[in-house]
Parts: sequence; structure tokens; C-alpha cells
Amino acid sequence: MPQTQTPTRRLVQHIRLKAPVARVFKALTDADELRKWFPDQAATDPRVGGGWRFEFQKAGALFVAEGKYLEVVPDRLVRYSWISPLDASGAELTNLTVVFKLEADGDETDVYLEETGYGEGSLYDALFGDRSNGWGFFMGNLASMLAGGADLREPGKAPCDA
Repeated sequence: MPQTQTPTRRLVQHIRLKAPVARVFKALTDADELRKWFPDQAATDPRVGGGWRFEFQKAGALFVAEGKYLEVVPDRLVRYSWISPLDASGAELTNLTVVFKLEADGDETDVYLEETGYGEGSLYDALFGDRSNGWGFFMGNLASMLAGGADLREPGKAPCDA
């Protein structure tokens, strides 16, 4: 009988942003907007089947993540695969799914982030903790950017493995 992997962990976060839903959607999908709060470099094709690529500089090293858009509903939902090295060796890749659900409330937007696809073992345990902290930081940076505030990232030094 074939074995199936059932995700036992999922990362879930919520933030309320002081920005209209169309502005938030653009910040999550447009390469120029993404660079203002998330990766150092970005390329996006936000349509089902379209690809994306994010580059992060961390401690002088280049970290690359990429994937495909699985679902895109303007101003409501963005779902994409996230493929990146599991650790610094690059020998094993993650295959996560990231989902942003957006709910408009006047000039504010609730963003619900869910990330699934974590495997078992100590490397995934560490990855889960790093990404939970990282997403919290980057969601705060998104809030700052949308409010016209400062970019909270330190140049060349991401707070976590993205």
C-alpha cells in the first residue's frame, strides 16, 4: 500500500493592514512592490501557472526561492508553491504552499497567511520556527511600507531564512 504524507504542521498568521485590499493585493503580487518589503530581488507573473522568483541576500550569501502561482483571485486570494533549499547545503528542497487570503473592511484589509507542506525531522522543525518568525517580521514590514513607514530590513541581513 502506498504511503501518503499528511501535513501535520501549518503556519498560520493574521494581520490587519491600514490599506485598501487592491493596494495589499498589488503589494503581494507586483515585483516592484514586493521588493519594498520582502525579497531583495523579485520576478513575478501572477497568473495561474505563472512563475515567481525571489532573491534574498543574507550574511553575504544569496538565497533563492521560486515557485508557481497555483491560484490568483484579484483582491481576494494568492496561492503559490515555494521551492527553496531546506538548509545551507542545498541538497534537499522544500515544497511548501503559501496562501494569502484577503478580506476588505473599508480602507483596511485583513490578511490571513497559511503555509503548509512541512516534512518531518529536525531540519523541518528548525525551518518551521524560522519561517514563523520570518513571516511575522515581513508582515510587519509590509504594514510599515503600506503606511508609508520605514523598511524594517537591515541591508544584506534578513531576520530569518525566508
